[in-house]
Amino acid sequence: MFSFLKAIQALHARRTRRSAERNRPTPIAMQQSNSLFLNQPLDVLLTISDHLPPEIAAALSLTCKVALAVFKPKNTDANQRAIRHAFEKNVSKRCFYCFTCGKYHRYSKSWVFNSYAAHGVPIPPCQTPRDHVHMIGIWHFAFHHFQLIMNEHIFGEGCGLLQPEFEPNLYYGKVVWRYQPTLAILGGQCFLSVRYWADLDDTPRENASSLFRCPDWNMFCYHFNNNRINVPIGELPIGVYPRRLPELHILYSKWFVNGFKPELEINNYSSQGHCPVCLTDYTFELSRRPLPGPAGREKFRLDIVTYHQLGACRTPDDWKWRAFISKGPESPPGLVTRQQYIDSEHRPGAVKERWDLGHALSHEENHETLKYPTWYSNSHLT
Repeated sequence: MFSFLKAIQALHARRTRRSAERNRPTPIAMQQSNSLFLNQPLDVLLTISDHLPPEIAAALSLTCKVALAVFKPKNTDANQRAIRHAFEKNVSKRCFYCFTCGKYHRYSKSWVFNSYAAHGVPIPPCQTPRDHVHMIGIWHFAFHHFQLIMNEHIFGEGCGLLQPEFEPNLYYGKVVWRYQPTLAILGGQCFLSVRYWADLDDTPRENASSLFRCPDWNMFCYHFNNNRINVPIGELPIGVYPRRLPELHILYSKWFVNGFKPELEINNYSSQGHCPVCLTDYTFELSRRPLPGPAGREKFRLDIVTYHQLGACRTPDDWKWRAFISKGPESPPGLVTRQQYIDSEHRPGAVKERWDLGHALSHEENHETLKYPTWYSNSHLT
């Protein structure tokens, strides 16, 4: 603000040296004002408006009718974002902006991120199912869920939702599947990591095969899941999603379809992969370990960890978010995918690397002084 006043004073001094500009009449609305700013000639005001950042011009236009008449903010995306950001910052303790209906909805500090009961984070009726993300067990995520968390990070304390606690278990068949999501903000981007793991105490074929059979909504992302058991991955046309993780397909076809034979048993298997559509990386590990009790008994654990980069969550038009919620052939026209951004920043494995780096920084002795990362889940299950 100090530099802004200095600029006005410099322009005022320049005006006094030019008699033509000094004698130029000002609008009637400005003649009775004692404001140095409003008493400037129109050409000076227009010169000022050409050098103002969009957010300052938007703020002046919202608070001053003369500035609104003079500046006439153009209906550009930059100006719309600046006006929305300036307004949302002032009302963020009570409301959030809805990109579906263009209105501001109220929210409550009592909302629980991982609850679908009365205290859960509701989804406004103006939003369509296409705006939601149905994945990770019981949760139905929507854009405004992450938007509210980013508001808390950007606008300050009390301007959004605080850290969610994720500790659900899912029981399916004879196998206990566990899910552990963790949310983080790294470099102004929202990241979500989910760990899926299950254990078996013995190796009957019917029990082991349960590891590869999960409910239809168990999706690692919208493009890879644990289903399509009877559809070989090679028979799915290119671009048809969801499809099973390649590692799951290999294990299921070699281990269970061909019979549970000693020569086909897999003691340890691990790999890494990525989604070609959205910014999702994953790790896959199958390991055997001895069980306490009688000698010779063993169990094996299937451990899958996914890493999702959701973007800055400032607009649902961000290609990172659009790719995350896309559903293959049902995606909107003009969808930008990860395949179009295969560079150093979005290469396969880059999302996991950024997550691991943030995790390492968060455990340093003086990590409180670091700007990033901001961790929202403090649970570390083993």
